[in-house]
Amino acid sequence: MQIQTQETDLLALLKSQSGQESWKQIGSWSKPSTKPYLAILMQAYAMKKNITLRYITDSYNCDETDYITVPWMVRMS
Repeated sequence: MQIQTQETDLLALLKSQSGQESWKQIGSWSKPSTKPYLAILMQAYAMKKNITLRYITDSYNCDETDYITVPWMVRMS
């Protein structure tokens, strides 16, 4: 829904399958994966496509705002 870049990191406001909106940490600019993740987010936003974030933790709560945990994978579909 929204992409926010900051001096140190990248955030995204997403809507889960249950309809809950939450901010997610996408990555720190010091990590090599953050720029490719940003490219996918921007393309999905422009094309009105869905994205999927995957996390290493199986018990991750997708409906809650999380400014700390970064995704393991970002997919556009």
